[in-house]
Amino acid sequence: MKKITILSSLLALATVGGVYATWTYAGTNDIVDAFTEAKVTLEGATLNGSNGLYTVTTNLVMTIDQKSENDHTAVLNYAANNDKPLHITIRFTPAAFAPEAVKKAGVLK
Repeated sequence: MKKITILSSLLALATVGGVYATWTYAGTNDIVDAFTEAKVTLEGATLNGSNGLYTVTTNLVMTIDQKSENDHTAVLNYAANNDKPLHITIRFTPAAFAPEAVKKAGVLK
């Protein structure tokens, strides 16, 4: 009988202590304001198709941020990731076995 009384007393203390800890934690004003910046960059790509080689190069960086300190509207900003002007270049180099029309005018469709 003593074991049951001791066990129930310990459970009651643990329950009351846990509730008190939850109330104490919720009552604090120590809330972390975390700010982070998300950046998306487009890497260069190469695709070797049946008519030739496609190469994509860019220095584009897109950033998602809030509009201002007090306005939390999401805004998408884009800029160059270096001192050069922003560019996205898609270059097509025809294959040696590509049709003459593709070699002269590129891929039309």
